Amino acid sequence: MYDNTSLSEVIEDITFTYGKGVKVVDEDLLSRKISGAIPTNNLDEFIKVAELLFGVHAEVEESQIFLKTTNRNYVDR
Repeated sequence: MYDNTSLSEVIEDITFTYGKGVKVVDEDLLSRKISGAIPTNNLDEFIKVAELLFGVHAEVEESQIFLKTTNRNYVDR
């Protein structure tokens, strides 16, 4: 469960839980914040929910996840 948590903190959880590095293409994304639950027992579900909540698109490669902005409007929650 996240409460006013920045993307940079969520990235730390992804790295710790799944052992994948995360590269953020647009550094401004790191300050985006969310509140809510994101499933952490399945990487694909985690990424889908994070994409929706943070307004990002994730591309997963073997050992790395790349995050970039989408055309969707992000609303600070």
